[in-house]
Amino acid sequence: MKQNKGLTLIALVITIIVLLILAGVSIVLTLGENGIISRATTVESTYNQSEVLEELKTLTAEKYLAVYNETLGKDIETKYNTDILLRDFFDTEKDIIDYNTSIDENGYRYYLIKIDSLKRNITKYGKGTWENGDIFAIRRTVAVSGENVTLGADCEVCYKPKTSESTEIVNIGKLDINHPVK
Repeated sequence: MKQNKGLTLIALVITIIVLLILAGVSIVLTLGENGIISRATTVESTYNQSEVLEELKTLTAEKYLAVYNETLGKDIETKYNTDILLRDFFDTEKDIIDYNTSIDENGYRYYLIKIDSLKRNITKYGKGTWENGDIFAIRRTVAVSGENVTLGADCEVCYKPKTSESTEIVNIGKLDINHPVK
């Protein structure tokens, strides 16, 4: 007797169904809400935020050391403070801080950071506007008492994402202005 060696129609249909299921699962894992591409975008954004924070910490330390060297280590606490740092950032050729500031309902003032002026090349994030998001800023507390406005000494680096769902401002980390070199 002759034996037929080959695929039956049922085996072929089952194979195609299994391949379609695997393809569907692969597409969902790649393109889904919590998929590989979505996670990669989130990781890239987090990495860029960390880069901006590290760059500002480095620049803060450089400014601190420059003032320390000018004063020979004497009385640096009174000569170096938040206002001097922000002014120095603004006065440098880099023009890091944009003084078009805004104060929100929580009592914070935001100094916008121009990403193009940083030493590191961060090309995708932080080139938006305050209204539209995708912007980095230094955040300080503001206390208003009558006509007196007092700015807090603590600074935080923040990122306002460009999303339609949320206007949440992400706190990236603290910028230690008064003691950047420990």
